[in-house]
Amino acid sequence: MVYEMMQTNRLDGAEDAFSLDHSYGDPYEKNLFQQAVYSHRDPSDSGEFHMNPGDLIALTTKHFNGTYFGENQATLVYGYYPSYKVKPHPNIFVTAEQDNTEQFVAEEEDEE
Repeated sequence: MVYEMMQTNRLDGAEDAFSLDHSYGDPYEKNLFQQAVYSHRDPSDSGEFHMNPGDLIALTTKHFNGTYFGENQATLVYGYYPSYKVKPHPNIFVTAEQDNTEQFVAEEEDEE
């Protein structure tokens, strides 16, 4: 019944779906930036950093216990932060110096 209700608004709901693999599946995904949605203040000394809404965070490592490790671009501090207090930031792209695709292409050409 829910599927039929969805079809009354749109025949193909593929545009409304998003992959959970992007957010949770690849712990080694590089150059992923996130934006803080909620503020975070760590009362203990557990290695977590403070963040305010709107802060841009460069994700380094995803941990499957609900925390991520990254760098707060506003304060330039590395540390852990809760994953539920951030959202993906879509406006950051990989630059040529961050991307090593050219290196792999050059290595493949050398092998030929």
